[in-house]
Amino acid sequence: MTRLLCGCIVVFALGLGVSISFARDFSEQEYLASFHATHPARAILDKPLRKARADVRAAGLLENPIGSFEREAPENLEQNTWSLSWLPPFDGRRSARKAAAEAALESAKGERALAGAELRTTLREAYARWALASERTTIVEDPTHRLRQLVTRVSQRASSGEASVLSARRIALAVLEIEAAAVRADVERIDAEAVALGWLGDSDGDFTPIRPELPAEPTIPNAPDTPVVALRRSQVTAADAAARSSGRFVQFPELMFGWQTVDEVGVEVSGPVMGVAWPIPIFDRQQGDRDAANATVAAARASLDLETARVSAELAAASAGYDRLRDAALSAVDSVAIGDNVLASATARFEAGESDVTELLETVRGVISARLAALDLYAAALAAHRELDMLMGRSWSPEEE
Repeated sequence: MTRLLCGCIVVFALGLGVSISFARDFSEQEYLASFHATHPARAILDKPLRKARADVRAAGLLENPIGSFEREAPENLEQNTWSLSWLPPFDGRRSARKAAAEAALESAKGERALAGAELRTTLREAYARWALASERTTIVEDPTHRLRQLVTRVSQRASSGEASVLSARRIALAVLEIEAAAVRADVERIDAEAVALGWLGDSDGDFTPIRPELPAEPTIPNAPDTPVVALRRSQVTAADAAARSSGRFVQFPELMFGWQTVDEVGVEVSGPVMGVAWPIPIFDRQQGDRDAANATVAAARASLDLETARVSAELAAASAGYDRLRDAALSAVDSVAIGDNVLASATARFEAGESDVTELLETVRGVISARLAALDLYAAALAAHRELDMLMGRSWSPEEE
């Protein structure tokens, strides 16, 4: 019967040309899947990686040859010289630069992966805020309907002298209090929804976010196996390669080949011209570059040691914290599920004269407070899981690509 009635309403509305919009359940997995690889939010992160690839390509290119022409024409003499000079890549500097650029590229890949994980964490946080704000609004709004009906009934009974007018007014004031909280909760929901859908770049559509699940605790890797520590190792490798590159200060000589013609008083002679230009590293041997590169290596190694210790400690703490919060949140959710029965029982007791208005209102406030506390605990557990995911360097899963 219900399905038939809904179908008739839809057909009737379509016949009148009325636009009907039904809220569609929207899960966190669907939300993240909307951020495909070409999404602007993810494409922006590729800039450093593209630059690193360009640096690798530039480091492998040969020096351009230089063509030149000289003409001298003093009295009774004319001399023309065509030449081509080139610096051959035989001194090891090009291979050292290329190795340094390739090491920097690997480091950039690690940074890109972590940036993607940070973006994913930000998006999960936005979605969780939206979903929990929607649920918080429902928690605060649900009791108001029950209390409004009770106000009506008690007011009718009070007019006939069967109930206290003060009780009706106290319940009415409680309704105002709860409705005020509901308005604040709904404003928070509207803002959270705007932020979450704003990331999508398209706010069209009516969505009902589903509260994200709390997955079982994942297998925690050792600190050296995490992406953030792997990134620090790649940065050490890149710094070492850059230091080796800065140590190549002896250049291969620049070679010059050409042809010269001399015309003096009608007599013309010509022949090949060859030359060598070789910088002699007496003063500038890239001492400053080497000192800077060595300092970078030392800093990168220190960062690796610190990061390994930090990640190891934070992984243990985050794992223990998430496990505790998850158990508590799931237990709290199960416990507050009886809230509807408690409210119904409290209302029935009040109307039967077995309790007073104070007990009724305390029960209503207690149920709302317990539900909000359980939701806050669930939010804390979700935040702990995001932190754990971030430490583990959780990347985009295939279904989210």
